[in-house]
Amino acid sequence: MKSFVVIGLGRFGSAVAKTIAETEADLLVIDQNEDRVNLFKDMVPNAIIADAKDERVLDEIGIQDFDVAIVAIGEDIQSSVLVTMLAKDAGVPQVITKAVDKNHYRLLEKIGADRVVLPEVEMGRKIAESLIFENISNVVDIAENIEFAEVKVCSRKMNNRVISEIDDFNHYDLNISYVKHINGKVEIASGDTRLMIGDSLFVIGRPEDIQKLSEQN
Repeated sequence: MKSFVVIGLGRFGSAVAKTIAETEADLLVIDQNEDRVNLFKDMVPNAIIADAKDERVLDEIGIQDFDVAIVAIGEDIQSSVLVTMLAKDAGVPQVITKAVDKNHYRLLEKIGADRVVLPEVEMGRKIAESLIFENISNVVDIAENIEFAEVKVCSRKMNNRVISEIDDFNHYDLNISYVKHINGKVEIASGDTRLMIGDSLFVIGRPEDIQKLSEQN
């Protein structure tokens, strides 16, 4: 499983970090605000109060060893540009940065960000997806072309069957992280997990595979 560092714990960064934490992936979070970091102390083993604009801080955490860096610094365009450049210079394979407007977006692309996210645009796309694929919700981008999503079990062919018996799952490159049953019980997904109509699957995979699962369901 990939390793992630989230830099900046505002609304966007916190949402991304919480979703990644639920997958039990290797995760480190950084923010200068002590209160924000403290909210993650019980959720993430590595939650650090630090200024990511300081290159020495990034060296100390070994940022180059992470697969993905999410730069979620709020309205401070200069800081987000600097941290993005430092992460790329350190050799992070994939740097995803939040932009605040289209000019910021273009600037981040020019300096080498692998993916730039405009939350308002992303939200519009997700709302459209949720209208088309009604059993998909709570979609969060966690890396380039990789999403975490909740897919509701609606199909009779999945009803009262264990995951290992359902052939549809073999057709898509998806990881089922856990299942929230209709009775409220949550369990880590395994081949022996029995599904019922109304259960929710929390999956990680490519958007097209998640959508295909929804269509088949």
